[in-house]
Amino acid sequence: MQPIEIDGIVFRPYEHGSRDDMKGYILRCTAMNLFPIPGESAVDFMYGDHENEENRIKLGAFLGDGMAGTVCLVPQDEKTALLCQFAVSTKLQGKGIGRKLLAYTHAAAKELGFTRIVLESRQNAYEFYCKAGYIPTGEQRVFPNLVLHKMYIDL
Repeated sequence: MQPIEIDGIVFRPYEHGSRDDMKGYILRCTAMNLFPIPGESAVDFMYGDHENEENRIKLGAFLGDGMAGTVCLVPQDEKTALLCQFAVSTKLQGKGIGRKLLAYTHAAAKELGFTRIVLESRQNAYEFYCKAGYIPTGEQRVFPNLVLHKMYIDL
Protein backbone atom coordinates (compact mmCIF):
# COMPACT_ATOMS: atom_id res chain seq x y z
CA MET A 1 0.00 0.00 0.00
CA GLN A 2 1.72 3.09 -1.21
CA PRO A 3 1.08 6.44 0.44
CA ILE A 4 -0.78 8.94 -1.73
CA GLU A 5 -1.25 12.68 -1.33
CA ILE A 6 -4.51 14.40 -2.21
CA ASP A 7 -5.06 18.11 -1.52
CA GLY A 8 -2.18 18.23 0.96
CA ILE A 9 -3.39 15.20 2.92
CA VAL A 10 -1.23 12.07 2.93
CA PHE A 11 -3.07 8.75 3.09
CA ARG A 12 -0.89 5.87 4.29
CA PRO A 13 -0.72 2.80 6.51
CA TYR A 14 0.75 2.92 10.00
CA GLU A 15 2.02 0.28 12.40
CA HIS A 16 0.50 -1.18 15.54
CA GLY A 17 2.19 0.24 18.63
CA SER A 18 3.61 3.26 16.80
CA ARG A 19 3.18 6.93 17.68
CA ASP A 20 0.65 7.13 14.88
CA ASP A 21 -1.28 4.28 16.52
CA MET A 22 -1.60 6.35 19.70
CA LYS A 23 -2.67 9.38 17.64
CA GLY A 24 -5.33 7.20 16.01
CA TYR A 25 -6.58 5.98 19.38
CA ILE A 26 -6.85 9.53 20.74
CA LEU A 27 -8.55 10.75 17.55
CA ARG A 28 -11.15 7.93 17.72
CA CYS A 29 -11.92 8.55 21.39
CA THR A 30 -12.29 12.29 20.79
CA ALA A 31 -14.24 12.12 17.51
CA MET A 32 -16.65 9.46 18.76
CA ASN A 33 -16.95 10.95 22.24
CA LEU A 34 -15.95 7.59 23.71
CA PHE A 35 -14.67 7.25 27.20
CA PRO A 36 -14.07 4.15 29.31
CA ILE A 37 -16.82 2.97 31.60
CA PRO A 38 -15.92 2.60 35.29
CA GLY A 39 -13.78 -0.46 35.94
CA GLU A 40 -12.71 -0.88 32.31
CA SER A 41 -9.47 0.39 30.80
CA ALA A 42 -9.63 2.78 27.84
CA VAL A 43 -7.96 0.17 25.62
CA ASP A 44 -10.46 -2.55 26.60
CA PHE A 45 -13.33 -0.14 26.00
CA MET A 46 -12.11 0.93 22.57
CA TYR A 47 -10.79 -2.34 21.23
CA GLY A 48 -12.78 -5.00 23.08
CA ASP A 49 -11.11 -8.26 22.07
CA HIS A 50 -7.60 -7.30 21.06
CA GLU A 51 -5.92 -10.67 20.73
CA ASN A 52 -5.39 -9.87 17.04
CA GLU A 53 -4.75 -6.16 17.46
CA GLU A 54 -1.39 -6.44 15.73
CA ASN A 55 -3.08 -8.10 12.70
CA ARG A 56 -5.25 -5.06 12.02
CA ILE A 57 -4.41 -3.05 8.93
CA LYS A 58 -4.31 0.54 10.13
CA LEU A 59 -4.68 3.40 7.66
CA GLY A 60 -4.51 7.11 8.33
CA ALA A 61 -5.03 10.50 6.76
CA PHE A 62 -2.23 12.85 7.81
CA LEU A 63 -2.13 16.62 7.63
CA GLY A 64 1.39 17.76 8.47
CA ASP A 65 2.41 16.01 11.68
CA GLY A 66 -1.19 15.55 12.77
CA MET A 67 -3.67 12.80 12.04
CA ALA A 68 -6.86 13.92 10.29
CA GLY A 69 -8.51 10.50 10.10
CA THR A 70 -8.02 6.83 10.87
CA VAL A 71 -9.54 3.46 10.01
CA CYS A 72 -8.75 -0.22 10.56
CA LEU A 73 -9.32 -3.28 8.41
CA VAL A 74 -9.51 -6.62 10.21
CA PRO A 75 -9.24 -9.74 8.04
CA GLN A 76 -12.26 -12.01 8.61
CA ASP A 77 -11.28 -14.60 6.02
CA GLU A 78 -9.29 -14.62 2.77
CA LYS A 79 -11.77 -12.40 0.92
CA THR A 80 -13.56 -10.38 3.62
CA ALA A 81 -12.30 -7.58 5.86
CA LEU A 82 -14.11 -5.83 8.68
CA LEU A 83 -13.86 -2.03 8.55
CA CYS A 84 -13.81 -0.59 12.06
CA GLN A 85 -12.63 2.32 14.17
CA PHE A 86 -13.23 4.84 11.38
CA ALA A 87 -12.97 8.42 12.61
CA VAL A 88 -12.16 11.88 11.29
CA SER A 89 -11.00 14.73 13.51
CA THR A 90 -14.01 16.73 14.67
CA LYS A 91 -12.26 19.94 13.51
CA LEU A 92 -11.91 18.54 9.98
CA GLN A 93 -15.26 16.81 9.48
CA GLY A 94 -17.32 17.89 6.48
CA LYS A 95 -14.27 18.57 4.28
CA GLY A 96 -14.26 15.28 2.34
CA ILE A 97 -11.45 13.67 4.32
CA GLY A 98 -13.61 10.72 5.40
CA ARG A 99 -14.75 10.09 1.83
CA LYS A 100 -11.15 10.15 0.58
CA LEU A 101 -9.92 7.94 3.43
CA LEU A 102 -12.69 5.45 2.65
CA ALA A 103 -11.68 5.40 -1.04
CA TYR A 104 -8.05 4.81 -0.02
CA THR A 105 -9.23 2.02 2.30
CA HIS A 106 -11.14 0.35 -0.54
CA ALA A 107 -8.07 0.54 -2.80
CA ALA A 108 -5.86 -0.90 -0.05
CA ALA A 109 -8.34 -3.73 0.60
CA LYS A 110 -8.40 -4.62 -3.11
CA GLU A 111 -4.59 -4.55 -3.23
CA LEU A 112 -4.54 -7.01 -0.31
CA GLY A 113 -6.93 -9.35 -2.13
CA PHE A 114 -10.15 -8.61 -0.30
CA THR A 115 -13.35 -8.59 -2.36
CA ARG A 116 -15.80 -7.57 0.37
CA ILE A 117 -15.77 -5.17 3.30
CA VAL A 118 -18.26 -5.51 6.15
CA LEU A 119 -18.93 -3.03 8.93
CA GLU A 120 -21.28 -2.01 11.70
CA SER A 121 -22.37 1.62 11.34
CA ARG A 122 -23.57 3.96 14.03
CA GLN A 123 -26.74 5.82 13.12
CA ASN A 124 -24.91 9.12 12.57
CA ALA A 125 -22.67 7.51 9.91
CA TYR A 126 -25.33 5.36 8.21
CA GLU A 127 -26.03 7.76 5.32
CA PHE A 128 -22.30 8.33 4.78
CA TYR A 129 -21.80 4.61 4.16
CA CYS A 130 -24.95 4.32 2.01
CA LYS A 131 -23.68 7.15 -0.22
CA ALA A 132 -20.36 5.31 -0.51
CA GLY A 133 -22.16 2.23 -1.86
CA TYR A 134 -22.51 0.13 1.29
CA ILE A 135 -25.60 -2.08 1.44
CA PRO A 136 -27.49 -2.59 4.71
CA THR A 137 -28.07 -6.26 5.58
CA GLY A 138 -31.08 -5.41 7.75
CA GLU A 139 -29.30 -6.84 10.79
CA GLN A 140 -28.62 -4.66 13.81
CA ARG A 141 -26.90 -4.94 17.16
CA VAL A 142 -28.76 -2.97 19.80
CA PHE A 143 -27.17 -1.68 22.98
CA PRO A 144 -28.43 0.84 25.50
CA ASN A 145 -28.06 4.22 23.73
CA LEU A 146 -26.50 2.65 20.60
CA VAL A 147 -27.69 0.81 17.50
CA LEU A 148 -25.17 -0.62 15.05
CA HIS A 149 -26.35 -1.35 11.49
CA LYS A 150 -24.59 -4.19 9.67
CA MET A 151 -23.55 -3.24 6.12
CA TYR A 152 -21.26 -4.48 3.35
CA ILE A 153 -19.75 -3.50 0.02
CA ASP A 154 -18.39 -5.73 -2.71
CA LEU A 155 -15.22 -4.26 -4.16
